[in-house]
Amino acid sequence: MARTKGQRLRVYGSFLVAAYRRPDFRVDVTLNAPTTIAGTKLTGTISAQYLFGAPMSARPVRWTYSKYPAYAVPAAIRDRYPEDQFTFLGRDYDENLGSQTIAKKDGKVNAKGLLSLDLGTDLKAGWPWTYTLEGDVTDVSR
Repeated sequence: MARTKGQRLRVYGSFLVAAYRRPDFRVDVTLNAPTTIAGTKLTGTISAQYLFGAPMSARPVRWTYSKYPAYAVPAAIRDRYPEDQFTFLGRDYDENLGSQTIAKKDGKVNAKGLLSLDLGTDLKAGWPWTYTLEGDVTDVSR
């Protein structure tokens, strides 16, 4: 199903997968922080391994670091504090806070199939953000 903003009609369709190939490798991406306070440095890791266990050595990787606004109370706050002990910001509907790409770069994983990244967050962002890291690793077979 597809929709277009401002249109009330819906379009339905389908497609045929002509050939399926089992994947040869796996890519895992992690993004960690020592604290959830704005301005904290995040540590990102992209790990690429063949399914038979060997690392994908020196393979090209394209990574994207982005952020989008957090409109809900983070789980860490909800889980730790009763609802009457915190107030979360409302939303300014006049301001369009959409997803923003912070960095998009090409690189290579090392001999162990890893790429480690130190990524910053904006101390003066003025709004709570959720940060994401995506990584695309390519191999000769794909």
